Amino acid sequence: NDKVSPFEFLNTKIKESTVFRYAMYAVGVAICCVNIGLYPNTYLESESPHSAHNLAAFMTICHSTFPLATMLIFYPVCVGKFRVFKPFLACKLFNVLAKLTYSAYMFHMIFYYFHHTSRLSPFYFSIYGLIMIAFDIYVFVYLISLPISLLFESPVIKLSKYIFRKK
Repeated sequence: NDKVSPFEFLNTKIKESTVFRYAMYAVGVAICCVNIGLYPNTYLESESPHSAHNLAAFMTICHSTFPLATMLIFYPVCVGKFRVFKPFLACKLFNVLAKLTYSAYMFHMIFYYFHHTSRLSPFYFSIYGLIMIAFDIYVFVYLISLPISLLFESPVIKLSKYIFRKK
């Protein structure tokens, strides 16, 4: 029974073949570039020469291929075979952000909801505007998550470690 699962095959290829890893990075970056080229034009309906059906197809393609592109770029990093990212991801800032992730996860959709529903009128969409909105909410959510984590999450974690410690 020498059957190898696709997951094991992919991990073996990533660990053994530098060419395969760099091909994954190149395809992922290429998909991201195509998405960035298509995506901003989807919101410019009045200036776009494309029909509504074409715009919907572009958005569908972008939304379905972007996760594939990020997986192709970051999967080898998660397997541990891209040494450039190791010192960057080992930074102490990421340890702090990792501890705040659950609190941020709990609150980010609430902030997105209030941000989008508090507008009285529609606004012009652009990819840069959306990135700025996402960055603003990201920073605000992590700033709010810090005291909430310190007040609620950290004491519960310490208490559970104290209660369930091995004797």
